[in-house]
Parts: sequence; structure tokens; C-alpha cells
Amino acid sequence: MWGGPPRFGGPPGFPPGRPPPGFPPGRPPPGFPPGPPPMWPPGRPPHGRPQEPMPSREEKRAMAKSEARNIGRYFERHRDQFEFIGYLNNGFTGVSCKVRLRSDRGRRKAQNFVIKRPIIQNEIVESRLKEEFRYLRLFRGARHILQLFYVPGSVKNPIENAPGTSIMTEWIENGILADFISRNNKKQLPNRLLLELFTCLVQFCVAMAWPPHGDRGAPHQEERIPSDIHKRRNKDQIVHNDMHCSNIMIGSLNPEGGGHNLVPILKLIDFDRMSTLHSPPGLDAGVSQNIRDIGFVMRTLITGDLAMEPPPPQLVTVRVAGATRSFMTYGTDVTRRMHTNLDEEIASLVQWCLADAPARPTLEMLHFELHALKKKATPERYAKYPMAKFESDSEIRRLVQRYILDAD
Repeated sequence: MWGGPPRFGGPPGFPPGRPPPGFPPGRPPPGFPPGPPPMWPPGRPPHGRPQEPMPSREEKRAMAKSEARNIGRYFERHRDQFEFIGYLNNGFTGVSCKVRLRSDRGRRKAQNFVIKRPIIQNEIVESRLKEEFRYLRLFRGARHILQLFYVPGSVKNPIENAPGTSIMTEWIENGILADFISRNNKKQLPNRLLLELFTCLVQFCVAMAWPPHGDRGAPHQEERIPSDIHKRRNKDQIVHNDMHCSNIMIGSLNPEGGGHNLVPILKLIDFDRMSTLHSPPGLDAGVSQNIRDIGFVMRTLITGDLAMEPPPPQLVTVRVAGATRSFMTYGTDVTRRMHTNLDEEIASLVQWCLADAPARPTLEMLHFELHALKKKATPERYAKYPMAKFESDSEIRRLVQRYILDAD
């Protein structure tokens, strides 16, 4: 995750004092200084206390491995019911490990899950983990959002009395989106695959605008735009604040809730920077920021630019949503001219997401236009495109098998 509180205003089209999310670890966006991330949200340290020296990346890694060993000891005391598989990764505040709940002689199938624990025990880290857990509870039942995992009531949770906050979540089996893009090595992706992934990204935005507030163990369901006009207008302004291709994971084919039989589901993860903006009614500043962020992810899928360094914004004129529109956008390299197999309607939607805030689409409009395009996006639509043969179901399944399901 990008670190260091900004000293300057953001680049054009971005809120001052906030870097555009989506830039890779250690590389801040243009106009923002490098530096270690703070122990608290950007701004003044809490209670006026001086900022403490931050551990180096190597020190954090060593601290994370130490905490992973502690986690392992908790679960190894209950080997009859759990298998501690090991360390996965760590961020600034937490370390994640993989654990398996063993089967119960056929009455309960074995399940993998992930546990996240703090690396550093202090009130700031604890506060961030508790806030992350609070947001995860809001999203219970949202199938495109990482889901909490609960140990069955008949099983003792080995970690429940450990100091500090522990977060247990589902295991997502097919890795991060960044790895898929890297394996693809900047080859153009089929339009029909891009549309499937774009749809998942829009569902992230729907979930953050209207969290399902499901109960513990709620079934995974498709996120929906409310039919009630009052609920539709009163969106939550939850923003992820760190949406990039390493914070999006690839789930399974045919997941709980149905669908996704051609391309695996995408799931949004890592909520320790999530916040809620205070936006005047109707402005939807948080929703608009999320739309911009999924635009950056789509740009990466199309260009292969994992550094997520867009060209300077320029004025474009495109035909989108039944009208000719002109706006400044960071998506000027998302064009049919530069990517000869790209559907111009996909390009226009991505450029629109990356427009300056007032010109971006509403979530309802983006959702409608994307689903309308998906209905038209048959293999026959792309019969005269340079990569027409890769738009068939069989070729997309072959690509998914090679670069996702069978990947190391």
C-alpha cells in the first residue's frame, strides 16, 4: 500500500490531500512524496502526540513472521480440528495466515480460511483492525466482497482469547488479479472477458453504496441497486481508498449465489483504509471515487500497466450512454487505436469512469450501460475484430484455465 501523508494537493481531478488509490507498494502517484505509511490516517497524530519512528519493511516482515508463529502455536494446540498451513503475507498493520478447519467425519467438510492479526500491539493498530472488522460486518452476504469466516458453534475457536483483534475471513483460491495480469504479459484480453471482470468491479461499487448488513453466516447474494427510489438516492459513501490489482482476488467458477460459469468471480479485499465520506445529499462523492478507482483497474486490465501510471488528463469526446460527451479523463490511452481488439463501447465506459468527478457517470447509469453492452457482446459482435477467435466461450475458458485455474 502507498505510504506517507501527502504534502501537496492531488493531481488534477483528484481531491486535495488524498492520493488516487490504486498505486503499487512503495510508489506514490505523481505529485506525492515517498515515505513510510503513518500509524494513523493521514493528518495530525491522535491526541497531539509526536509521530513515532516507523519500522522498516524488513523489520515489519520479521515482526509479521514472528506473529505468524504465534498464530500457529494457538492452532497447533487443537490439531484434531485445525491445521495451521502458514504465513501468507503482511501489510503495514497486520499479518495474514492460512488455516484449515478439518472435516468432521463427513458431517462437516474441510474448509480453508484466513486469519489476520496485528503485527504491532498498540491502540492505533487495534483501532484500524476494529474498524476493518466493522466494515466487513456491513458487507456480510455481499458475494463480491471478502466475507467473514465463523468457526462452527460446536468447535472451540483457538484464537478467541488472544490479545488484540483477530479477523477470520474466507479463503479465496485463485490469487490476486495483479498476478493474472502479469501472467498475461500485456496481451490483449477478449472483450467478453473484460466485460465479465468490469461487471464484478461495478458490483464492488454497488456493495459499498448499499451494504447488505447481513446476519452472521448470511448466504452470498448478488449485490443489487434498490428498487425503492428513496433507498436508491440514499447511498452510503463508503470508499475503499486502496483499490488496486493486488487488493482484488479471483474466486471460483460457479460460486455460491450462482453465475460466473465462464469467468471466475472477483472479490474486493483489504479494508484497513476504508472510510466513509461526508457528502452532501445527491453529490455521492464516495460513490464517484469508487467509480474512478474501478476505472483505473479496468485501464490496467486493458493496458497491462501494473504500475498504474496514467497519462496526463486530456479532453476527449466520446459517444456513451446515448449521447456525445466531452470531458477530461485519465483514460486517454484506453482507445481502439492503441488496442486494436478493444470494443469502443468498453473504451468509452472506462474513459468515462476516469473523467473528472462532475463528468463521471452515476452508479445507476454505469450499471445500466454495462449490462446493456453485455447483452450485445456475443461472439458474433466481434467476428471482424483482429482477435475474433478468442471471443468464443471455449477460448475464454481455455484462457481462464491456463492463466488462472492452472497457474502456480
